[in-house]
This record gives sequence, structure tokens and C-alpha cells, in this order.
Amino acid sequence: MNATSLPGVPLPDDIVSSIEALKQGLVDFATDGEHPVSPDEYSRLRKIIIGLTSREHVPEFLIACRTRPEFWAFIRTKFAHYAERRLYLAQAFNPLLDELEGATHLPGLHYEQGEIIGQGGFGVVYRYHHRLLGMDFAVKVFAPAFSEGGEGHLERFFREARILFALEHPNIVRVHDVGLLGRRPYIRMEMVQGRSLEQVIKQHGRIAPRHALRVVVEIAEALHHAHTVARVVHRDLRPSNVLVSKEPRRRVRLIDFGLGVFIEEEIVSRITREGERAVGGHFTAPELTANPRLLDPRSDIYSLGALWYTLLTGRPPAGINPGVALAAVDGISEVYADTLLQCLADVEHRTRSAEALVEQLRAL
Repeated sequence: MNATSLPGVPLPDDIVSSIEALKQGLVDFATDGEHPVSPDEYSRLRKIIIGLTSREHVPEFLIACRTRPEFWAFIRTKFAHYAERRLYLAQAFNPLLDELEGATHLPGLHYEQGEIIGQGGFGVVYRYHHRLLGMDFAVKVFAPAFSEGGEGHLERFFREARILFALEHPNIVRVHDVGLLGRRPYIRMEMVQGRSLEQVIKQHGRIAPRHALRVVVEIAEALHHAHTVARVVHRDLRPSNVLVSKEPRRRVRLIDFGLGVFIEEEIVSRITREGERAVGGHFTAPELTANPRLLDPRSDIYSLGALWYTLLTGRPPAGINPGVALAAVDGISEVYADTLLQCLADVEHRTRSAEALVEQLRAL
């Protein structure tokens, strides 16, 4: 189904016809004289049918049917065999309810859902097109784990979502809206036309030191803003979460601050059990791996150092002495290498802040 099947939006004629047939079947069941229906039961049945116009109130009608014994009695009389009833519900009824209760469509007439542009343990990112504005947006729909904890998780999600609106920086993707799709939270963000650093590294293998430095400076400035203004730690900084926008200026854009805001231990545990990494593997600071709930800006400094190292060498800092590997890279000075290695040091000897790192980078 598409966005035209949303509540309050006219439905295709074939769906309307099916709903009308279902209504008539319920009426026939209640009035054929063969099935005893008490006055109370008949009154409840009338509330389902009478006054609900087909095109405007189909969602309410369907959801009401799911909880009405009269509906299930009608289904049993319509199909003699269990297999037939199950097939009918699977093909004709459940998809409509799934669409209404767990949809991935943004509410409103003006949005058209596009393709999936990213996915992982914490959710799926869709492209949406706003017809009137002629603009595309990226919408991240979070995994069911974020709502399985009940109202408490959802309340915390929206309470802490306010932090994302403080992230106004040219090197951070802008958040426009948050909400619920069914029971799953979503974040609507600006769409960046470009590639991720992960894609750049896969294509080129490594990047010249002067170009890598420009990328790292922009990321460090974004982290400085996040740490000092919004007071949020990213905690999942890796090449796939850094976008390089297209011309006229290839600006670096940082995405996915959601992990730093919404992380909860039980959610991390559930997603990890499902086979997904909660944080960025080789790009994660050792102290954050040991304690996923840690909120220390210096963990982002480590991740940026690991990303910087990967840009220069084509692989993350694992299984090799970083200093030895950097010594083999042409075009970097001793100060350049020392600045990078200080980002990868243990937490007590690491560069103390993103602000201090920006100052060091600009001096190179």
C-alpha cells in the first residue's frame, strides 16, 4: 500500500468495495435469524457500522473489528475451514491493520515515501519527498526496541529529542522533526546529497594527508559544538556516519547523534543480541566498549583519531602499532603524526577536548 491509505485519506475503490462487503457480511450475520445476537451485541455492532463513512473512517472501522467478537464470529461463518480463514486474514485484513498501526509513512498528504537509504541495528532510514516543497528529507525510523519498554521509553525519547534541535552547525545534519510512526519513534532530517566517508574509503583506499586534515578539522568543529552547546556526546563516530556533500563545496556533515542521546542499556543489550553492534567497532574508544553508557567527550576524540588514521592508511587502527603505520605514510610531519596519536592515547593522556584538538589541527 502507499501513502494514500493513511487515515482520513481517500482509499482505492477496490479496498472500499472490500470494506463494504465486510460491513454487509456483519449486518447479514446479525439479522439472518440463524445466529443469536443479544441487544447489547447488536448495539455494539451498529456502532462499528452506522455513521462510519467508507472513505473517511476505514481505519477506525478496521481497528474496531479487531476487538469485536461479532467480527470473528462472522469470519467463522464465512469460511468453514481454519486454513481458509487464516489465508483471508493474512491477505485481506492484517496488511491493512499493519499499515495503519505500524506504518513507515509520514502523516499527511504531501509526503511520498521513497527507498531505504540506510539501515542498522538502531533503525532504518528512508528517503521522503515533500510534493509541495519539492524537497527530499531523510527519515530515520527507530527499531521496535525503542518502544518495547512502554511509555517510559517513549517519554524519555521525546524528552531527550529536544537536545537534537540544539545541534545547529554547518557540519552537522539538521534535524527538522520527531514523532511516532505507529509505536516507533522517528527523526526527520535534511537530506544530504553525497557519499559517506565509508564509501570514499572503499573507492580510494586512502586519502592524501592535506585532504584528510580538512575533513578532520570540520568533524572536530562539529564535535566541539555538540559537546559545548548541546552537551551531547556522539558515541558512534565512524566513516559511515560522516557524509561528504556534493559540489559546489564538499562540506563534511556529521549524522546520527541519536545514539548519543537515546542510548539505554536494555536497548543496547537487545540489539546486540539480535546481532548488531551497538557502537562502531574499531572506531570505539576502549573505555566506551567497557562501559556503553559512558558519557565522556574524550571517547569522541578517540573515534575521530581512529577515523583520521583510517583516511590515511585505508584501514582502522587494529592489530598494528599506529605509530609504525603512520611512519610509512608519505607527506605527514612528526607533529602531524603526534597530533593524531594523541587522539588514540588512553583516556587520561588523550587530547582533552574537541576545542583543544581544533586548535592543534589549525596549527598543522
